[in-house]
Amino acid sequence: MATTKNFYAKLPLIKYTLNELLESSDDFESVPEDWSIILTDIVNSTEYFKAEQYQEINFVAVSSVSVVLNTAKKRNITIPFVYGGDGATLFCPPEIISECKGKLSALRDNVKKRFHMDLRVSLVPMSVVLKAGFSIRVAKLYISSNYHQAIFLGEGIRYAEALMKQDPEFLLGEHVKHKPIDLSGLECKWNAIFPPRKGDEIVSLIVFPRGKTEPEDVFHEVLGEIDLIYGPFAKRHPIHPKTFSPTTHLKTIIHASHLKHGKTHIWYVASNLILGLWKAAKLELRGAWHRLINKEIPDMSTSSDTLKIDNTLKTVFAGSPAVRSRLIKWLDEQEKKGELVYGMNISPSSVMTCYIKESEHMHIRFLDGFGGGYTLASIPLKEKLKNFK
Repeated sequence: MATTKNFYAKLPLIKYTLNELLESSDDFESVPEDWSIILTDIVNSTEYFKAEQYQEINFVAVSSVSVVLNTAKKRNITIPFVYGGDGATLFCPPEIISECKGKLSALRDNVKKRFHMDLRVSLVPMSVVLKAGFSIRVAKLYISSNYHQAIFLGEGIRYAEALMKQDPEFLLGEHVKHKPIDLSGLECKWNAIFPPRKGDEIVSLIVFPRGKTEPEDVFHEVLGEIDLIYGPFAKRHPIHPKTFSPTTHLKTIIHASHLKHGKTHIWYVASNLILGLWKAAKLELRGAWHRLINKEIPDMSTSSDTLKIDNTLKTVFAGSPAVRSRLIKWLDEQEKKGELVYGMNISPSSVMTCYIKESEHMHIRFLDGFGGGYTLASIPLKEKLKNFK
């Protein structure tokens, strides 16, 4: 049987817009049957959020992404994933599953020691999802030369999430042998970022499709309405490259030391502190040189994760408070029709929670509304969903 490890790497790169992609289901490919879904989340994350441990929640969740991506990178394997704020969903070929188990087991134990949080890790074979009658399809969307984003469709992800929370058979066991953790390329050092235009606000929106309409058609309609009210993606983008303000947080580096080594490793902290200061200085120098030569600011914002689909639409965007009521009115109408359920949160700024460097030329910055926009948006969404059961 031919190996499927290069399935995602060989997917064609889609260079038109996400909304156009949603109209072309032929561009999505089924995840191979011999792959597995790795799901991570923090048990009772809402309680930690209420205790103002938002940064710690994000750091732990992105660490689970970093561990798996670095494991795949060492084998020269590219994998698709989606980050959800308090956890992540990643798809992996059989060649790296065993190693990922060992590293995620070590991460889980170090998270427990450092943050007193339970990092839940589940591994669901795609064969189980397919046997249950569900599918998962993925496309690879070009965002910029630095960032290619996986877009997922299919009820299979939701089914796998239900198995993670309801069936202990798929949870990562306690007996798994620990392996060294690699968190290289992971940083969480960005400050609050105010909208590009004065007076704008940041909207964090989650849309859950319902009814008989295909999810991709629901997402297409929602994005079309957002385009109509707020303008195209570039206009409503929540950040501008000149608003980036890199810092070196000692607290973040100490957290990373505990997740990697299980303790405060002095050499790790010192070397990363120096490296962080050097990166910040280099970024400022590069920006100054670029402005001097090209008379413009280099655009790092295009590698930010502001719009994602894992059979649920999540997006963060900027716009005037004056037009928000138009979007809410339209969404309320769609809810009454039974087409969707949504949750929304408004904040004065966004925040770059974490950064992952996948390779020398590929990186991603995870964006959220300040203070946990997605988490706050999910609270009314979950309450609405309870009423529909």
